[in-house]
Amino acid sequence: MGIDDKNNVKGIKITNKLKSDVISTARNCDPSININLDSIKYNEKEILIVDVSEGKDKPYHCKPGFYMRIGSSSQKLKRDEILDFMIETNKKTFDSLTNREFDFEKDFDEDKFLKYLETAGITPVLGTKELLRNLGVFKEYGLVNAGILFFAKDPQKFFPQSVYTAAVYRDVEGTDVFKREEITGGLFYRKTKKRNNLRISPGSDKGSSH
Repeated sequence: MGIDDKNNVKGIKITNKLKSDVISTARNCDPSININLDSIKYNEKEILIVDVSEGKDKPYHCKPGFYMRIGSSSQKLKRDEILDFMIETNKKTFDSLTNREFDFEKDFDEDKFLKYLETAGITPVLGTKELLRNLGVFKEYGLVNAGILFFAKDPQKFFPQSVYTAAVYRDVEGTDVFKREEITGGLFYRKTKKRNNLRISPGSDKGSSH
């Protein structure tokens, strides 16, 4: 500080308040930024040096927006750049994203959730949302995609591609289909549903399941 954009030394009056303001600005970023302050004199003019090391938890959010250090300058990121950056650095995965289309009161299947707790040996002593938070599938804005795939009444309403095909073949090569079934619903019930739907009745031709 004390040098303009054209690298002309203008100088700045360095006070404890100025140092405190700079440190507070860095700490109020999200996440906080670690900085070191130093001062020098050049031609009798004071310069405040703010040393900002490369951060490990990019990008950083300050009041005007998100910034990332590129070369010697800090560039403000646009919305799409933020999303791309999150994906590239694995900060956000599909499973951990909140789906704003999910209406918890209408779309959440309490029976599925209670069955899951019973199977997992978890006693529901807390409220539903608190238990979901402890499982890591409920955040500030609602259920994340992983939670929807497990506990939504109709997961395919949100993810039509969340379907797989199970089949029984008459031959081991898998060319002669005996029975085929589209498996939908939540992930927690699919294995049982697959077994029930593809069960071969006595007297039927023997098949090989895939």
